[in-house]
Amino acid sequence: MRLDASDYFSYHSINLQIKDDHKEMNRLVIGLLENTGSPHKLKMEALREAQKTSDVSMLVSNLHDVKILEVNKPVLIPANDYTIQKNSMGIILDRKGLKDFGVGLCLKIMKY
Repeated sequence: MRLDASDYFSYHSINLQIKDDHKEMNRLVIGLLENTGSPHKLKMEALREAQKTSDVSMLVSNLHDVKILEVNKPVLIPANDYTIQKNSMGIILDRKGLKDFGVGLCLKIMKY
C-alpha cells in the first residue's frame, strides 16, 4: 500500500490490515522507517512545503524542521494513534517461508 500526500493512516490501522491480509504468514509490524528515499529529494520536497506559509514565525519553524530532517529514521513500536507520514516504510517480522532453512524469523521492510 502506498501513501499519497493526502493520505494519513494510524499505526494501529496499518498493523491490523497487515495482520488481516497475511494471517497465514504470521506477520507482525514492529515499527516504521520514516523519511525513506533520496535525502536530497526529501529535503527539497520538505523545503517546498515549508515555504508555503505567509507567517514568518511559522516559516522559520518549518525551515528548522527541514534542517533537522532525519533520513531513514526508525520508530519502533509507536503508539496506536501514531500517524504514518508520507515516505514511510513498515518494519515487519515474518515467520513464514524460512522454516525450510531452519530460521524462525525474517525481518522485512515494506513500502506503504
